[in-house]
Amino acid sequence: RGNGFYAILVSQAGPVSLTLAAVQAPGGAALTTPVGLGLGIPAGTGCTRFLSQTTAPGLAAQLTTTVNPGTYCAAVFDAGNLTGAVNFAMRIRYP
Repeated sequence: RGNGFYAILVSQAGPVSLTLAAVQAPGGAALTTPVGLGLGIPAGTGCTRFLSQTTAPGLAAQLTTTVNPGTYCAAVFDAGNLTGAVNFAMRIRYP
């Protein structure tokens, strides 16, 4: 039921895309288990997501939206499918 997020500063209006590139067990084995991917606003020590979906890792962006300038957060979170800690790689593209 854990999560991780990264704050991003968007300097101009435009598209933001998130790609969950990989999810791995701590030993390095690749997993295809779907996890949550979301975009939100940083709030204290968390990320209040306004857009999210459950997805498996892939090569194409799984979440894309257009935002105005501001501070946002990109999050990966357990959607209830994980039984332990995992490592992940996420690509964040923004203007």
